[in-house]
Amino acid sequence: MANIRKVKERGRKLPNVLNKKQLTQLFDAIGDLQVFMGSLIALFCGLRISEVCSLKRIDFDLEQNKIKIEQGKGGKDRIVMLPEAIRPLIDKWFRLNNGDFFL
Repeated sequence: MANIRKVKERGRKLPNVLNKKQLTQLFDAIGDLQVFMGSLIALFCGLRISEVCSLKRIDFDLEQNKIKIEQGKGGKDRIVMLPEAIRPLIDKWFRLNNGDFFL
């Protein structure tokens, strides 16, 4: 019973989130294309910075709009959805960059 009381006293705050206008301003301020693409993938797919940095071209399944995350938090693998809205940007990014890694 004491543990329940402690949780109620502390409460849980909702995280601060950016609205659409603030997100637009943020992305407009990014001057580096790699930072822009990394931020875009992190935001739309809910990825951690370390996950974005370790993404490889072969992790993307553009046919099924999925990204395979290997060795994410806790050393676990997972699949995340790639929103259809950003797929054309990813397609163009891969045409412009021939490396094995996403960034």
